Amino acid sequence: MALAVVSGSALAAEKNLLPNGGFTGDNPLHGWLTAFPDEAFYKDNAPYVKMAPQEQAGGRRAVMLDLPPGIAGNQGGKLESVPVPVEPGASYRIEVDCMTWDFSAKIHAEAWCSDPNPGQKRTIFRRAPAAGRPALIMCYRAQVPSPPGNSKIWTTASREFTVPGKVRVAGKDQIPEFISVKVVSYGATMKAGKSYFSNFRLYKIPTSAPN
Repeated sequence: MALAVVSGSALAAEKNLLPNGGFTGDNPLHGWLTAFPDEAFYKDNAPYVKMAPQEQAGGRRAVMLDLPPGIAGNQGGKLESVPVPVEPGASYRIEVDCMTWDFSAKIHAEAWCSDPNPGQKRTIFRRAPAAGRPALIMCYRAQVPSPPGNSKIWTTASREFTVPGKVRVAGKDQIPEFISVKVVSYGATMKAGKSYFSNFRLYKIPTSAPN
């Protein structure tokens, strides 16, 4: 099932490829992007991303997207993992625990390759060079089935997907190099509100051995 009450994953023994998917340590948002200065809709996003009080999050370590009036009904708020290396042609599984509370949520896994036109203006689909990575362009997106909107209980949104072995970008063949996970909280309202996300997991699915 794409959505299920939070439970143990069959891939729990596999390595989570997302650094700090559980928001631990002295800097719980290490490994995550909250500020997007090159994106018009999200340039003021960072103050909306907070660690949730554990009494509000059912005792969990969770991120709270705390949106002021007017934001949910326009651009929404988002949180995105730092891109990590990806294997072209490999299959993966993404799992995110969600309690949407006041809003709805969309979750994506997005693959990135080197931007063949690095001088182009940076947008939601183009990333500036950072942390030793070149300028990137999005080349594949896997949308996760959305969790229930306005839910006051934790559920898990998940899906499996296969990263393309090769993509065509700006008329050139490119190889996916990185992958990131993104969650956007939004709603058809101008009111303020909150939503909660915890325990982000990205696993590479082992290849079955030939008979």
